[in-house]
Amino acid sequence: MAKITIVGDAVVVTSTLKLEEYKTIEKYRPNALTLMGGEDGKEPIFMVATSDCGGDINKYGATFASATHDENGYATITMCACTESRDLKEWVADKLGAAIINLNKLEAQLPAVLDEINREKAEVMSNISVVE
Repeated sequence: MAKITIVGDAVVVTSTLKLEEYKTIEKYRPNALTLMGGEDGKEPIFMVATSDCGGDINKYGATFASATHDENGYATITMCACTESRDLKEWVADKLGAAIINLNKLEAQLPAVLDEINREKAEVMSNISVVE
């Protein structure tokens, strides 16, 4: 489950997946980064992407551009809490609540996608030989 941390005026969303894992899925299974919904379950309702410049999250999707500065490298989004509200927790819940719910739904599906990618890549790699 994605975690939200508020420090001063900074709001940081930390994913349960690493930035590099998102990039791997983006490269090999980009469609897996779209949460489908609607009446028939075929309508894109939330998408995740990576970027080299700035992250963002809203009701339509999330863009991860940085990672935690520890050995984990979890994907993060850092935003400014541009509000005069005294209750930042309530403000963040109102502003990001729907997006976090959808992000959590999508993140629950992604470990299986990563496993499949890693299995397939290992199979391909086992069939490659380098001759000197």
